[in-house]
Amino acid sequence: MEGYGFLLKVCRRRSKINQDELAHRLHTTQSNISKIESGDCEPRISVFMNWLLNTNAQDVLVAMSQNIDLMTIAQTVIDSSTTFIGTVFLKWGGTLQCIINF
Repeated sequence: MEGYGFLLKVCRRRSKINQDELAHRLHTTQSNISKIESGDCEPRISVFMNWLLNTNAQDVLVAMSQNIDLMTIAQTVIDSSTTFIGTVFLKWGGTLQCIINF
């Protein structure tokens, strides 16, 4: 899962959870969270999924299922308002469309 550290860090920061709290939720150490976010360690798929669930980043899962590139997803997460939990995206004619904010 190379290159996912930045995206996971953005998701964590959007949810306003620090590394210690996320480590507690994922039953790991703050050091492991830091290594994943910096790209020094690749997360297992189970850790990746739990990370997204614990940071309310289900919108990222939906975007990834639509084969949207990671940088587009990360930029959307960075730009997203904190007033909603997530956004559902679909590719329509090659264009990224935001269809639901929830």
